[in-house]
Amino acid sequence: MPPIKEILARFGDKRLPIQFTGFRFVAAGGPAIILLLSLVFSLGSELFSGNVIGSTHLDNDLGYFLSLRKIAFYGDSSFPFWNPYLMCGVPLIAEIQSGLFYPPNIVFRIFPLDIATNISLFLHLYLLALCTYYFARQIHISRAGALIAGSVFCFCGPVFLRLFIGHHTDLYTIAWIPAVFLVVSRIGTMPGCKNFIYLGLILCLQFLAGHPQYLFYTIFFSWLYVLFVNRHLLRWNLIRSWVLRNIGFFFSICIAVLIVLPQIVPIYEMLSLSPRHIGKAPFISLSFA
Repeated sequence: MPPIKEILARFGDKRLPIQFTGFRFVAAGGPAIILLLSLVFSLGSELFSGNVIGSTHLDNDLGYFLSLRKIAFYGDSSFPFWNPYLMCGVPLIAEIQSGLFYPPNIVFRIFPLDIATNISLFLHLYLLALCTYYFARQIHISRAGALIAGSVFCFCGPVFLRLFIGHHTDLYTIAWIPAVFLVVSRIGTMPGCKNFIYLGLILCLQFLAGHPQYLFYTIFFSWLYVLFVNRHLLRWNLIRSWVLRNIGFFFSICIAVLIVLPQIVPIYEMLSLSPRHIGKAPFISLSFA
């Protein structure tokens, strides 16, 4: 005998699709709402205090980053965005931590400095938690496990404590790491040109966020993850597909580099005037000898 639900469906019962759609909506949106509320409850006292998160804590680097944002987005906007307060003056366009080309920093053009800073920090934390959740779901972790993963990564010491020591560019760059691995995981299951383009755009945003050190770590370990998720191609002797996916990964890096060239070129030019420039390294070593 067929089940009752099947019998009702044959007679045109319209309630079943509505219930199924509602269940899917709750299952998909519930974890996102839980992560959002957990962030609001955790940062509520600081988020709505009228002060920048972490500004009430002494001995931090917050003042430097706030000064960069103030000069970059609220000061003189004439090229090359000169910063007269550092040493004898440096061009802001060559200071990657200023975030001049970072698209999410548009909030600093809309809101006052303290409000824009808190909004930016909150959104990046939420991005990190949400992408970690979806990455965990992508690798077949249960909803509860993925929710725990997103919460743990969001509130762990290397991430959450950066709110109170003023390392905003570190936090912005770290926030894109789960998104990179989410796209790489999709490349392993659904390879396609659009996924490599998405990966290039995310790497571009991670570079412009302002802390290239984490970008280097991300590229290295995400490439190892590319090798891991495509290992089955070697077992099946699909060498050509394996090579194409690796080429696609480095093609994504090329996309990111081409987009961020307006930021890379000034940085390289300023570094060429620095004592750390490779051409001056022998003279530095002789001077210390």
